[in-house]
Amino acid sequence: MSTGLDPELFRYLAAVLLVMVALVLLVGRLNDWVVLRLSTFSSRFNLGGAAAANSAPGQFGVGALLGVVWLPCVGPTLGAAIALASMGQSLGMAFVVMLAYGVGTAGVLLGAGLASGRLLARWRSSLMTGGGLGKKFLGWMLLGLGLLVLTGFDKYLEAFAVGVIPDWVYTL
Repeated sequence: MSTGLDPELFRYLAAVLLVMVALVLLVGRLNDWVVLRLSTFSSRFNLGGAAAANSAPGQFGVGALLGVVWLPCVGPTLGAAIALASMGQSLGMAFVVMLAYGVGTAGVLLGAGLASGRLLARWRSSLMTGGGLGKKFLGWMLLGLGLLVLTGFDKYLEAFAVGVIPDWVYTL
């Protein structure tokens, strides 16, 4: 069933977007211009400054954003836990499986949150220095990927990879 949309058009559109983001990361003046525009735009939604971020609604917003970002990762695992819980004949066993999943997930997030706050405070200066290098590295990677797609060379790399990968990988 076809939607009538040309996949090649989206492929080239994505490549152009990769190159544009790469240029923003690599060109200092362009980066400054974009940061200023985005800061001006985002400041319109800042309802109370830093104090609002530490309030209950602010923390709820951060948690909701984390949920949206985390959903693609946790979705399959949650689906497996739900399927495992629903296979049991006992409602009590289903409850125990889902409770164990929830406690395990919450424990990991709580531990990561507590540890990250302390580590970020300790490593702040190193992270700020490394962040600039990381931004440049990401910019070069995105530029390379965008150019690979725009030139069509990514198709040759894909064909090479398919020829090199053992057949058993495709049966996983």
